[in-house]
Amino acid sequence: MPPRLRTRLGVYRREVLIRLNAFKTFIRIFIAVSLTGMTILRIKFDIPLAQALYEAISLMFFASSIDFPSGDVFLEIIWIIYPLFGLILLGDGLSGISTAIKFGDPTSEIWNQEVAKIMKDHVVIVGIGNVGFKILKELVKTEYEVTVIDKSTGEGRDEYEEFQENHRIPTIYGDASKEGILEKASVGEARTMIIAIDDDLLNLKIALLVRKLNPDLHLIVRMFDLEFGEQMQKKVGINKIISTSSISVPHFVDAIKNTD
Repeated sequence: MPPRLRTRLGVYRREVLIRLNAFKTFIRIFIAVSLTGMTILRIKFDIPLAQALYEAISLMFFASSIDFPSGDVFLEIIWIIYPLFGLILLGDGLSGISTAIKFGDPTSEIWNQEVAKIMKDHVVIVGIGNVGFKILKELVKTEYEVTVIDKSTGEGRDEYEEFQENHRIPTIYGDASKEGILEKASVGEARTMIIAIDDDLLNLKIALLVRKLNPDLHLIVRMFDLEFGEQMQKKVGINKIISTSSISVPHFVDAIKNTD
């Protein structure tokens, strides 16, 4: 299977899991209430299990064929509260449908955050400028799954946003020097991070924070001042420094492949 297709299928698989997760509460309530009602009706009316299950589900939606059990206080309470469970399930189901629809839109904030949340063994790119974007374009051709963190959004980002939508790349917009933003990108579960911002001090600041969140992460940092970067490399815990003067996309991609 071509790497690009394998990666795309991985994204779709995650989306299916996320959509199912939107109905998690609905499924739990439905199963618990249905099985409880089945047990009660089976004991009280001495009917087969399948019929008892059918009647319990029907009772939730005002459709039970069993007459109202006048004189049995316990069953009267069941006949009153079960339709209420049905209304709760109806509301939660409609909410799940709405959420599932939003999950299908890779430009929505909820899609990006939820997909990024369940990423594992992935590559995180920080900074989608000229260099970061080129690296991303190369990585989507490989077997690697990618999450992007970038501070910019909106104006001037049409090309990236179109690419992101077409390739369904989870993107977290925010300041990568903030721990909360890194956590949204599942940095703790990532295999590699490429920091490609055009600010040496900010890159080192992010690297320090990343190393705290994931000591085993393979960390690749772009630096303008290579001498300064090499001095800080061991102190910060950077695996590879790539200078801007000798920068090329293959350098970054090769650095990732060398971690396999």
